[in-house]
Amino acid sequence: MQIKPIVSKLMKRDALGFGLITLIIVVFFLGLQIVVTLADPDVNAEIFVRSVWPWVIGFITLMWVIWPWIAYLWYLNLAYDIGEERITIFKGILNKKEVSVPYYAVTDFTLRRGWFERMLGIGAILVQTAGQSNQAGVPEAKLEGLDNYA
Repeated sequence: MQIKPIVSKLMKRDALGFGLITLIIVVFFLGLQIVVTLADPDVNAEIFVRSVWPWVIGFITLMWVIWPWIAYLWYLNLAYDIGEERITIFKGILNKKEVSVPYYAVTDFTLRRGWFERMLGIGAILVQTAGQSNQAGVPEAKLEGLDNYA
């Protein structure tokens, strides 16, 4: 049985995350502007605005222009196949990758929902195996963007 994640909800989740990151960046640089202009009498707010804010705005704009296309293509090519003997994950944009996890190797399933995922009604299932992953604590497979998550 092939399952596709809910692309629109994953995109909304990522947009909320990027919105939070954007807010943190703007607040950080506003605070930095206040500290620098108060600490150094040679630097006024106008100099800071002309020299730093174009870089910050450029980075944020670039992030918001490039990210949605890459994320959309990634989620569009993401699929899960729940077979009789194994779970297979199909992913990738340019380089396609299949991750296959046989049921006999599965030691644990972890159900995970972050703040934004709870708001959107989606979740993820993390599949742990016995010693198959290269890093300890990293799941062998992650099925994210699943709807009707209990």
